[in-house]
Amino acid sequence: MSVHSLMNSKCDIQSMSTSVDSMGAVNESYSTRTTAQPCRIQALTGSEQVQLGEEKVVASFKIFFEGGVDLRETDNITNIRKYDRVGNLRSTDTNDYEVSFGDDSNRMGNHVMGMLTLREQNATRKSS
Repeated sequence: MSVHSLMNSKCDIQSMSTSVDSMGAVNESYSTRTTAQPCRIQALTGSEQVQLGEEKVVASFKIFFEGGVDLRETDNITNIRKYDRVGNLRSTDTNDYEVSFGDDSNRMGNHVMGMLTLREQNATRKSS
């Protein structure tokens, strides 16, 4: 079984850039670097929290990519599309997830052994 056959989802990878305004404040913005990147996502933990009167879902995941994916700790993962075994779109998640740890653990180049923890920033989820 090839690593590619295990990739049942696709996601977009966004890169962070910073700029300084005329008042000296640092502004962060994200731009999409990679679209429809094949991946596989495995849920680890999840909890609901109330912060400043707003309900948030905090969830951790592992995400797996094939080798050669450029992923940085400052990146965001967004627009996750999950597919069934025959390739039909099953669900779409348009939340932004922060990459908090990235590692090419096996160093073999044939796949990136996820080891990524993604944190859901809000509680909205969409399914199709």
